[in-house]
Amino acid sequence: MTGIAGLFTPLLAHMLVLQLVALLCSSWMDAASMTTLAALILCLPMYRQVKKEDPQSKIKNIPSLLIPFVLGVAGNLLGSWLMDAAGMYDNFSNASQEALYDSSLWIQIAGLGILVPITEELIFRGLIERRASKRWGAAAGIFLSAALFSVYHGNMIQMVYAFPMGLLLGWSYWKWDNLTAPILLHVGANLCGVVMQFLHP
Repeated sequence: MTGIAGLFTPLLAHMLVLQLVALLCSSWMDAASMTTLAALILCLPMYRQVKKEDPQSKIKNIPSLLIPFVLGVAGNLLGSWLMDAAGMYDNFSNASQEALYDSSLWIQIAGLGILVPITEELIFRGLIERRASKRWGAAAGIFLSAALFSVYHGNMIQMVYAFPMGLLLGWSYWKWDNLTAPILLHVGANLCGVVMQFLHP
């Protein structure tokens, strides 16, 4: 799907699945488990859509798998430090993010740390950034995918963190020309967040 609508249909699909999962499962599942389930439901359909639109798009090895992962960890640490130094955590609520860390450590690692980043990168870089880049160029694709990634996170703390992280994710997709880089970068950032929350609850 092309055009402006093509930027929003993956987000609408994700939002719909999240709402359905919450409606059906909120009485017996926590926030991280529901987020993981939604990512699990969407992962394969989003991957198929990416492959359908761009058969050359691959999740493949890159020269050094460690580089984007380390960039993700560094981006998380730097972003969290800057937000703390700016007093963001003191002045804005982060209840939705904190609710995700109420789950078991294994759900946080497997779901929030691995599965959710894969699904989000298929949506934001594999579909949205690629579509926007084809229409308006790489810089616009990176910026628009980062902006939507930020807004989609929904609260001020996550939005402020997610926009520069989205730019870094978008740049990595452009730099390495495949989805492995932003996926690993996102996994590194999210796993770092899980570990930091575990060490400093």
